[in-house]
Amino acid sequence: MRQLDKAVKKRLSKEQKRYLFLGAIILAFFILFSIRIPNFFQLVTITNLVRQSAVILILSIGMMLVILTGGIDLSVGATMALSGAAAAVTIQTVGEQSVAGAAAGMAAALLVGALVGAVNGYLCGYLEISPFMVTLAMQTLTRGLTMMITDGSRIVVKNQAFNWLGGGQWNLGGFIVPHVSLVLVIVVAAALFWMRNFSMGIKLYAVGGNKTAAYASGIPVKFQVFQTY
Repeated sequence: MRQLDKAVKKRLSKEQKRYLFLGAIILAFFILFSIRIPNFFQLVTITNLVRQSAVILILSIGMMLVILTGGIDLSVGATMALSGAAAAVTIQTVGEQSVAGAAAGMAAALLVGALVGAVNGYLCGYLEISPFMVTLAMQTLTRGLTMMITDGSRIVVKNQAFNWLGGGQWNLGGFIVPHVSLVLVIVVAAALFWMRNFSMGIKLYAVGGNKTAAYASGIPVKFQVFQTY
């Protein structure tokens, strides 16, 4: 029992060192940028960093789930671009100044993302094609579709309700909080709750650890991979 306790403590200390090391790297970059870039610690700069990082972190949550199953998704960035293009075109079609247009645009973006994920999941899960090959091909396909939809040009969205979510911010006593950071908090909380409290979330670890053993224990491995994408 004592040996087990020592092993657990040793493992915890390793994990703590890992997080401390990552924190030290981030701090070192902040110090470097503050020296090399004038006024780096301005409120505007920090706000922009939070806003841009929030989008990347939201994408990384989905990528994390895929990696847990032993897969990879190289098409996530191109899928985001295609979803954004679909949202912009939908908003312009439904109503550029209406809340309905914003809602339709968000629904279109989610639908496109879900459709691409479903295709990736079916090919990787049920047909058991290499996730690397599938998502690499999907990356090329979605990039081409984005170019076709946008004609290679920028689409400006002037819908206030839509821009409120992506570009708006709260001023809390001089501290600026981008609206998209709230979306990040909701996504992270939902992902953690789902992974820790639902069997589907817990099964991800089993599938990623050993698909054969997971299948032998009754886990629907193919469906698990499909739903993750």
